[in-house]
Amino acid sequence: MNISQMHVFFRQFAQQMGMQNVRAILPEQIDLLINTSISDTINQLIKENVGIKNDRIITDSSKIGTVNALRTLYKVSMLPLATSNPALGFRIKNSRIGKMSTEDATKPTPFPNTLFYVDFSINYKTTSTGYNGIDDTAPLFNQDSQETNLFPVRIIDDIFLADALNDFLLKNRLRSPIIVTHSNGIFDLYIDKFTKKDGTYYTLDNDLVPYQLRVSYIEKPAIVRYSEDLNGTNVDCNLPEFMHEDILKHAVDLYHIALQGNLIADQAKQVQQQREDYRNGQRPQPTDNQNQ
Repeated sequence: MNISQMHVFFRQFAQQMGMQNVRAILPEQIDLLINTSISDTINQLIKENVGIKNDRIITDSSKIGTVNALRTLYKVSMLPLATSNPALGFRIKNSRIGKMSTEDATKPTPFPNTLFYVDFSINYKTTSTGYNGIDDTAPLFNQDSQETNLFPVRIIDDIFLADALNDFLLKNRLRSPIIVTHSNGIFDLYIDKFTKKDGTYYTLDNDLVPYQLRVSYIEKPAIVRYSEDLNGTNVDCNLPEFMHEDILKHAVDLYHIALQGNLIADQAKQVQQQREDYRNGQRPQPTDNQNQ
């Protein structure tokens, strides 16, 4: 359902629960409740059925229903590694340990709308030159250059990086690289030792260079907005439609909790005022029931 329909159903659900004051709620308040409900729903799905580690979704034992619930937010992109594009470019930062990074890129985070990373993988391609270590010119490829299969890339926390790089079993290798993702969107990729070729160019074993980085991730949900009554543009919920009813029911529950909180606060304020009046020697004002 679109956002207009969601607003209608929200009011209907609230009235069915006896909250007649829902008629006075503003569209902006309904949007806020629905967006909060969407965020709660996604986080609960991931927490209960998928799992999170280091802002990465762990899908080894995930349920198929959960994957379907997030399918509209699941994205896959291929990042070019063999490029001189300053916006996306990975640069060799340390050839001895095989480190490449986007820290010098003019656009360090190609996925600014990412909620969680799911998986990284990499492939390689044979080159006739290699990476130019002087001006970062992209490698050249022959017509018969072959791409390799994709190899999984391990995501680790930055605090464990030194241990991994110095461990014989865990260290980065051509078939098992390491990536560290930073909060500012920078990627640090550790592949394998680069060898200097012809005094200028750098390649991996067998004249291979990193070619593409495959990134799968869960993007942030759309922030819904109802504004057609103000000649604006509506923003609909981009989660699967079978989840919309549960999202609205949770939004109504949040509204009910907010109303209860206001009622309790008002009652506490009234009691406090009566106590202050008593201390000051003032008689409390009679209520309507007492007047009767």
